[in-house]
Amino acid sequence: MGAENNHKAGRNAPKAPAAAYESAQRDFEETEAERDAQAFEMAAGGPRFTDADTPETFLGKGGRFEKLIPGFVPREGQVKLAQAASEAIKAGTLLIAEAGTGTGKTFAYLVPALLSGRTVVISTASKALQDQLLTKDLPRIFELLKLPRAYMALKGFSNYLCIRRFADYEQKIKQGNALGFEDPEDREDEEELSGKITPGLFQKLKAYEVKCRKQVERSDEDCRFCELDSGFPKAALTAFGCDRNLCTGRKCPHQAACYALLARQKAARCKVVVINHALFFSDLQIEDNFDAGTPCILLPKYQVLILDEAHELAENGRSHLGQEVSWRQVRRYCESLEETVRSEKLGAQSDLKLGKDRILDAFARLNDYLRDKGGISNRNFLFYRYDDYEEGDPQGKKYQKPSQPFRDAMAECWQRLAAVSRFLLNNEEADEDLFKSLRQTADDMRGALTALMHIDDEKDENAGRYVGSVSISRHGFSLRRTPLEIGPYFGAFLRRCEEHRAGVVMTSATLSVAGKFGKFRNDIGANSQSVKELTVESCFDYPHHAALFVSESFPPAQEQGREARIIAMLKELIDATSGGVFFLTTSNAALAAAAEALKKTFPSRLVLSQNSGRSNNTLLRLFRENGKAILAGTSSFWAGVDVQGRALSLVVIDKLPFTAPGDPIYKARCDLCDSRHGKRSHFMEISVPEAVIELRQGVGRLIRHETDRGALVICDPRVVTKGYGKIFMGSLPKVRICKSVTELADFMKEISKDPK
Repeated sequence: MGAENNHKAGRNAPKAPAAAYESAQRDFEETEAERDAQAFEMAAGGPRFTDADTPETFLGKGGRFEKLIPGFVPREGQVKLAQAASEAIKAGTLLIAEAGTGTGKTFAYLVPALLSGRTVVISTASKALQDQLLTKDLPRIFELLKLPRAYMALKGFSNYLCIRRFADYEQKIKQGNALGFEDPEDREDEEELSGKITPGLFQKLKAYEVKCRKQVERSDEDCRFCELDSGFPKAALTAFGCDRNLCTGRKCPHQAACYALLARQKAARCKVVVINHALFFSDLQIEDNFDAGTPCILLPKYQVLILDEAHELAENGRSHLGQEVSWRQVRRYCESLEETVRSEKLGAQSDLKLGKDRILDAFARLNDYLRDKGGISNRNFLFYRYDDYEEGDPQGKKYQKPSQPFRDAMAECWQRLAAVSRFLLNNEEADEDLFKSLRQTADDMRGALTALMHIDDEKDENAGRYVGSVSISRHGFSLRRTPLEIGPYFGAFLRRCEEHRAGVVMTSATLSVAGKFGKFRNDIGANSQSVKELTVESCFDYPHHAALFVSESFPPAQEQGREARIIAMLKELIDATSGGVFFLTTSNAALAAAAEALKKTFPSRLVLSQNSGRSNNTLLRLFRENGKAILAGTSSFWAGVDVQGRALSLVVIDKLPFTAPGDPIYKARCDLCDSRHGKRSHFMEISVPEAVIELRQGVGRLIRHETDRGALVICDPRVVTKGYGKIFMGSLPKVRICKSVTELADFMKEISKDPK
């Protein structure tokens, strides 16, 4: 790959592309002194709490919330969690707290965080949970504490509407040249439109943009800065979201009104900012929260950090601290280059167009090579890198036969990106911000290709710390370089938090395995002796409100056609269930088989399936509205889904959610564990603990409210027949155990009579 092939990744996680953020930061008109003054003014603007105002003052028995909120019931666990969070915030230490479902953990961490008077950042697992905090929990708690509104949700750059792209599209409509419109007639839901902008959708976007513009003009605290992800389909994000490859920065005629920039300006001055874990890890790579001499790029200089849904931190960290080059990413980049060519900013547009075409050709050939060799699959990068690679080999094994065709394909991609990068550098005066951004993207992709080609280089300072993987689907490929651990990197961040007395609270309903936090602490590098652990049991009456059936009579986990057999075994139970049913699977193949069998077995009930092409939001809406539907789902339905009441009365889990052994990232992590602790140590150190957490998440879908009632079935005989099954059972809520399907069906009939 030439002389530039000597690039080495740094000791820490690779830096995220920051050109767009740097450009936005340069455009801030306020001086640092002005910002400090504004921050002080905001901090002093609310009521002053006294030392007598403790979490218990508000949340405890006889407290203010009991008097102010009709139906508020003080919970011992909630007060306990709030007190522990308050101690961690005051002392500037780390609290790891598992809070069972129904604890009220959101209020438990919000009350002490706000009482502290410090700047707070809250990170949660998804954008949907951000929206829940923004629209439900934060408005209520600020009102109850009589605080002036000083909170917002901040999302990634691409989530905000780009005024220039939207205006350009509107102009094309007026000229009759707009593409992507289709007649929505006969479409069940506009949200199901695949990549199309309909006239109706465009008009909704137009009305939303006008509303947001007016909100900005009057400094409305409810302004969402034209954030698109919450209420619009993906087509809107693709067509009109901010794109750092297309951002012209200071030369943009709409720069002063840029929604993404305005959102970041407000976040830098805000008292409470809600983000998601993806943005949190991106921020870690581009700014130092504890360096008072540096300006804010994404977040304010916070003194309190709340990491909600913390069980997802390790996986999110591995994903966002890695590097990736995908066919989709390349195509989007080339579309950006094509748009730059059409903008006629250059006198030599043909050179850039030629470079764009060569990039597409090179990556198309790489795509063909990967598909021809591996088919649709998910494999270790070394499978393509070496002709003598064998599946199942341990991490670190040396191979002797590099694949020359693969090397040539990768080198050609690298060289084509390098050529465009040089062209952009040599012509940067045409549009400095835009060309710098486009060049940065090309260099990022080159860096990822280089790092992958050196993934097994023993001389590389990162040798053994990363794994390369290649995923190939019907739509293209993705090459990824993923860190095996985030503990060393994230642990260093936690130590800096402790040094600067920044309080950190990590919480979730599922952090422990058999009551112990060792796995979680090791994953995140929380090795300090000052870390406090806390377990708060759920306040729900599981023994009376929920029942579980497990049996060795279920088909073995690897048996073909087991889904149809399971559904036949459970027909009596499902017929006795007057409410809705979740059938959760661990693979797409099992999902398809289950959906087909459910439709055949229960023709009179609405059967929804995650493989139907409908969005998860639409599936959940239809499920709730029907009240007794059956929903077959995988992955995303195991966690973060909240269906209260009888609409979800039965959860069926087809098998224990062990990670597929062929997953290259998982296998490399297991190999690393075995190399440290002995052969097969990974099973009890990684496989079982992570499956336990995933199972607890799936089981947690059933009881979401004090009055909820329902049943669980785990259709994996290993829960009963294997020794490690006791770990799974010991990690579940203390529900009633039924000995037969008939006994569980009788339980369902009993609870269906309950007027609650």
